[in-house]
Amino acid sequence: MTYHLAAFRLHSIGERSARFTDTTLDLTAPDGGTKSPADTVVWLRNGGGKSSLLSLFYALLLPRAIDFMGRAVKRSLTDYVDSGDTAHAIATWHPAASQTLDGTPDRVLITGVVYEWSDLRRPADADRARDRLDTTFYAFYAVPGVLDLERLPILDDTRAPRRRAAYLAELKDVAATYPQAMDFVTTEKQHEWIVALTSRGLDPSLFRTQKQMNHVEGGVEDLCRFSSAREFIDLLIDLTVAPEDAISVADRLASIASLLATKPAKTAERGFCLDAATGLDRINVCQQEVSASAVAHQQAIDEATMLSAAFAATVAQAHGQIEILAGQREDIDKRRAAAVTEGGAAYELVYLYEERAAEMRIGVAAEQLTKSEADIGDAAGLVAAWETAEHLGAWVSMTSAGVCDR
Repeated sequence: MTYHLAAFRLHSIGERSARFTDTTLDLTAPDGGTKSPADTVVWLRNGGGKSSLLSLFYALLLPRAIDFMGRAVKRSLTDYVDSGDTAHAIATWHPAASQTLDGTPDRVLITGVVYEWSDLRRPADADRARDRLDTTFYAFYAVPGVLDLERLPILDDTRAPRRRAAYLAELKDVAATYPQAMDFVTTEKQHEWIVALTSRGLDPSLFRTQKQMNHVEGGVEDLCRFSSAREFIDLLIDLTVAPEDAISVADRLASIASLLATKPAKTAERGFCLDAATGLDRINVCQQEVSASAVAHQQAIDEATMLSAAFAATVAQAHGQIEILAGQREDIDKRRAAAVTEGGAAYELVYLYEERAAEMRIGVAAEQLTKSEADIGDAAGLVAAWETAEHLGAWVSMTSAGVCDR
């Protein structure tokens, strides 16, 4: 989500010549029935506090001492927090395109920082004792009617300023009542603060170039004046890459240069490695073939073992069958011998039967022959009789005709 700066509030902060007791800059303008953030020009005479205002604003987003805008004129953040101060710098941000039904902005983001010297006394050499300046950053989403820029508990019920610990405790109490609505975060570590801003849609690196343009009057013109292409490239890298990233890029380029310097040796090593890899590939292929052969050999052994076991079982079964058949054969031989004996007796009996039958047939045939001979005799007598009868008939006929044959 993109945010636009809508207001900036400073309380009990600033050097003595440009002190902000409680100043709120409203950076909005009428927009229909509501007010929206607008491009704003802060017009002040020299020494009116423009540089201090910008330095404190950028210190909220870029908290490192090296990023403090006043460094160009030998100023530091410690110059803006006096003894007894509980100093505040608070910014209000409106989302670029998120409004409620009544036109008011939704999810207004509040980012702030509170500064306070450890014992409420500014050291004589404050810049060297910067670690004694207690600094706490915080951010939350405003809860309308409960907590926003105007309702921050900077003052207590007696209108006296709350100290840093009490102020943060009040914020935490409200956040405990509205945990989801506020999404409150607080930290004293700069890198955690950068992460908190980034996670809420504010990228501090975008403000680094703006800060550089505002170091001095005419800073934009000086920033865009290049004497060589290298300076333009350097600016482009500065605008697009964080400083720590640029250092890492330089380190990587140096390491790449070192690698390039070793290219001839690496080329020879590569040739050796390629040849070695080719040989190793052959060895690997042979190893795979040996492994496959070992597997096939083991499979053959397993199959042969199974086949041998099957053969042994078959042989055992055959032997058993042979023994059974041998027993059966002995029984058959006995039965055969008995059958042969019985067959001999039966053959002799058949021969006797056949002989007796032949004798009986001969007897019958003899009887038939005798009868036949008798029949033949009878028939011959009958034939002779008929022949005699024929001759007699012929004689009778001739007698009757008067012929007599002598």
